[in-house]
Amino acid sequence: MSITITCQARIMTTFSPKLAIRLNKKYVAEVGNKENIALDIPNNMTLLSYQFLDYPNIKVSNGDHIIIKRNYITLTIRWAYILIYFFFIYFFKKTLPSTSLINTFLGFSIIPIALLPSYRFIKE
Repeated sequence: MSITITCQARIMTTFSPKLAIRLNKKYVAEVGNKENIALDIPNNMTLLSYQFLDYPNIKVSNGDHIIIKRNYITLTIRWAYILIYFFFIYFFKKTLPSTSLINTFLGFSIIPIALLPSYRFIKE
């Protein structure tokens, strides 16, 4: 039983230009940009993921072809957050005290944005 994984995304990671592929939360391989790999799966319904948090994941079975692409919704949300944050700093930072609720909110709002998945799986 095997699956084929094709990466059509430009990989942008901190330490390596490849994504770590995990089957049932266990590291099995790495895939780079424009690269195809074939993996043996242990059973018919296996969870495939690429992060250590096991999110996002997809159920794969024998003979599936999985394509990894950039998640442009996440990219748009991150750029919108950066623009709003710099807009806030440029226009309102001088008028609000540094202990205001909006400063705390903007500081902590980066946490869920950082956890959004950068890539998505497409099953064919």
